[in-house]
Amino acid sequence: MNLYDLDSISFAHGAKTVLHDLSCRLTPGLFYGLIGANGSGKTTLIDLLLGTITGSGKLRFKGRPLEGYNRRELARELALVPQEFKINFDFTVQDIVMMGRHPHIPRFTSPGVRDWEIVAEVMADLDISDFKER
Repeated sequence: MNLYDLDSISFAHGAKTVLHDLSCRLTPGLFYGLIGANGSGKTTLIDLLLGTITGSGKLRFKGRPLEGYNRRELARELALVPQEFKINFDFTVQDIVMMGRHPHIPRFTSPGVRDWEIVAEVMADLDISDFKER
């Protein structure tokens, strides 16, 4: 199964078309890069893939239409850390990694022991455990 199936995706900002009739398949386990000039539609494509905007055409994620997912389901599957990431709060690296657990934690509850174990496992897998207090 493909991670994404894009069929004839188009998007315009007002009168300016930035994506026109884009079709492709993104398979799991590979890295993809978006390269292009400013204004060529790179960020627009990312926004479409995340479901934050909608265009025309068919966009499927893991075999289902992207619009068939609710926000919580998408949050469990997709995340974006922008290239320039500035926050005005004193979060540690461990805190930021824990934020990725948010859609898996029941509403109005705190992270449990298993959540902290998962964060530790992820940080170890990424070889960033030494930076957890930064």
